[in-house]
Amino acid sequence: MDYTEADKAEQEKRKKEQIELRNKKRYSAMFMFFACVFEIIETFIIIFVGIIVISFFMFKVFHADPEAYGTLFSILLIVDLVGGLFLGFLVYKKVITWVIKKKNIKDKLSDEIINHYFTDPKQELRKRQKR
Repeated sequence: MDYTEADKAEQEKRKKEQIELRNKKRYSAMFMFFACVFEIIETFIIIFVGIIVISFFMFKVFHADPEAYGTLFSILLIVDLVGGLFLGFLVYKKVITWVIKKKNIKDKLSDEIINHYFTDPKQELRKRQKR
């Protein structure tokens, strides 16, 4: 094997690596787009279900005083919004990690995305505190 054949082999190797890197970037971008759409939809669903549950308990179970409907309902809507957003984030992360494991797509996604979903923030905090 002379120098030109080794050079061509190296070029082919680099070309394959570049194609793999571009594919990972493309798959990662598509994955994150669909993950964001999923997060928005599931958060809206959680908040909407919370509104229905709050309304049911407020009007049918506890028979709230009609004079207090406005104030009580406003306060509970704010609690539902904050709680729904928080719960939406938790559900989103659990579902996305489950999808990545179930579909076995770790090798198709970029390392930044895999590290984001599979690192434990508590362990990272402990590592920083030890330093």
